[in-house]
Amino acid sequence: MVRRAVYQDEVLERLAAIARSHRRSLSELPEAAPGLVWFQQEVLSGIEADARSARQTAMRLAVEGGFSHYLSNQEKV
Repeated sequence: MVRRAVYQDEVLERLAAIARSHRRSLSELPEAAPGLVWFQQEVLSGIEADARSARQTAMRLAVEGGFSHYLSNQEKV
């Protein structure tokens, strides 16, 4: 379970990094289509925020799941 949580965390961090990178690239484009650039930046910001939120949720669930697993093993002893 912990290995899966770490893997998911790594994937979500990569997704957030890709979104950050693309957002920076968009800011370097000429202002030929400012509405389109703005829209794409908003979408990428949303992806980055969602990935960050998903990472926090996944880690919280992993910690809670690990803790409950620990408690259930303690009850068996």
